[in-house]
Amino acid sequence: MSALHEIIKIAEIHAHRIHIALKHTHTLFPMGPDALQSLTEDHMVWIDLLINRFGKLQDIIGSKMIDLFLESQGEIVECLTMLDKIHKMEKFNMIKDAQTWKDMRSARNHIAHEYPDHPELMAIYLNQIFFLIPPLFEMFDSLKKKNTGMNE
Repeated sequence: MSALHEIIKIAEIHAHRIHIALKHTHTLFPMGPDALQSLTEDHMVWIDLLINRFGKLQDIIGSKMIDLFLESQGEIVECLTMLDKIHKMEKFNMIKDAQTWKDMRSARNHIAHEYPDHPELMAIYLNQIFFLIPPLFEMFDSLKKKNTGMNE
């Protein structure tokens, strides 16, 4: 199995687990601070899975799949910052806008921290992740198709 197919296989596991978590949590969103404080243990576990796999899928896209795509387009990626790569992805119409990627990164970084005394912040970041999942899936599907010629 090629490195690319291995990367895609791992990314598909993350995407599948996000779908599973969404089945169990979609009715909770959008979430306010009061709802956050009254979550059941089951909901907390599913939300943790959602957050974790969102971050992992975004990481594998950002650290592997984008580079593979850009290299396939003749780009030299070794010296590029992530922001430079994202701007190139925008020019190739692989993402709608660079700000979406920045928003994903920001939400992921913020949600990695616990804010027990600020449920309003946790609710904001969870809602951001929930609403950023569709663009993350779009980017993954687009990269998967472009990198492999897969049409699902």
